[in-house]
This record gives sequence, C-alpha cells and structure tokens, in this order.
Amino acid sequence: MLGKLMKYEFKATGRVFLPLFAALIVLSAVNRVLTALNFGVVKDISTAVSIMLMAGIFVIAFVITLQRFINNLLKDEGYLMFTLPVRTDSLILSKLFVSAVWFIASFLVVMASIVIMTGTGTILPDFWDALRRIANALGSNGLRIALTVIELLAALIVNLFAGILTLYASMSLSLLANRRRGLFGFGAFIVICIALQVISAVVIAVTSATGAGNAFDNLSVYALQSLAVLADIVITAAVAAGLYFLSRYLLRRRLNLE
Repeated sequence: MLGKLMKYEFKATGRVFLPLFAALIVLSAVNRVLTALNFGVVKDISTAVSIMLMAGIFVIAFVITLQRFINNLLKDEGYLMFTLPVRTDSLILSKLFVSAVWFIASFLVVMASIVIMTGTGTILPDFWDALRRIANALGSNGLRIALTVIELLAALIVNLFAGILTLYASMSLSLLANRRRGLFGFGAFIVICIALQVISAVVIAVTSATGAGNAFDNLSVYALQSLAVLADIVITAAVAAGLYFLSRYLLRRRLNLE
C-alpha cells in the first residue's frame, strides 16, 4: 500500500515540479544561447529570471512539503486519508519519501541548469579538480575514498529526512492547539530547532569538559573526520526517529481535524 500512496503522491506533486524543471532547463539553454550571441540586456534579464526560478524551486519544494502534509492529514482531506485501509506509518512515509525525492531532484536540476548556463567547460574541470584534491588528501586508498563518499551521501540524506520530519513534527504538534494551529506549528518548529541546538551545544560542552575527546588524539585526520561524520549520521538519525514517532503518536492519538 505504501507504493500506491507514493504513486498517488508523485502524480499529485509532479504536476507542479515537472513543468518547473522543464521551464528551468529550457530557460537555462536560452540563456546560454543569449550569452553566446552577446545579447547584453536580454541576457541579463534571462539570467536574473533563471536565478529567481532556481531559488523558487526550493521554496516551492518547501511549501509543497508543508502543504501536502497539512492538507492531506490535518485538515478535511484527513477524513478520507485516515479511513483508508492503511497504517499511519504508510501515510507519513509516503509523503516523507516523495518530498525527499523532489528535494534531491530539485538540487540535481538546478546543478544541471547551472552547467547549461555557464557551459560544461567551466564547471566540470573545477568539479574534477575538487575530486582530485579530495583523493590526494585521502591518499591512494580507493576503499577509503569510496567510504568517504558513501558517508557524506548518507549524512546528506539523513539530514534531509531529519529536516522534513522536523516540519512534520511541528505541524503534528499543532493538533494540540484548538485555534491558530498554523501559528502554533510555527512556534513548535522554532522551539524544536532551538532545543536541538541546545542539545548539540551541551553534548559538545560535556565532551570537552570531561576530556572524552582525548581518546581520539592519536587518530589520523581521516579517522577523526570519518568518526565525526558517522557521529553526525547516528545522532541525526536518532533525532529523526524521535521526530517520526512523535508525529506518528500525535496523528494516531491526538488527531483533531479542522
């Protein structure tokens, strides 16, 4: 059933994202042609529109993430969604996975648009040069390089999920309010973000005060960096799990549709 929910979610959101992606790619290609022909004012206008559209795609992804969760699960549409023969987990996960895919797709499309606008000859050499520098810093160990790339990708994905779940938990907490739920949800989001920052600061302070970090003094730079990334993945994953179960509990036990 999760697959069917995701299919429906992709259809509903793809009507917005796919035309935007196509428009950005086409506009970037037009901008590249205008740049080659040296059409000054027209090129500047096209570039400005492209940049605004790039930023707009991420804003729209953020808005749709909120909108789909609120409208489908916390408002009138929730009467239909929660009468479906599916678990609350499937309802949350379908929106979580689809939102994550669109954020990643938005990033890739924006990067592709930048390459098209500036020319592959400008971007790719810098990209490969950056990769060579990373490889040189890690040494000639291919396994080490592969593990570093995997760790970084895992950290990015886990942090993306945690960010989306922070929004979901904040909006789910608005179920505790009888009035002005949007304002309550925004306040909950601020409180959650502050709480996470405080917890992070406390962990760092305790680690420094107790000298817990001294055990790693003899490790190489690579080992320390790898441990730092792994620690970030584990801690962020734990936070994401907590936010997920909080949203799940509120939707199952405190559901009060508007």
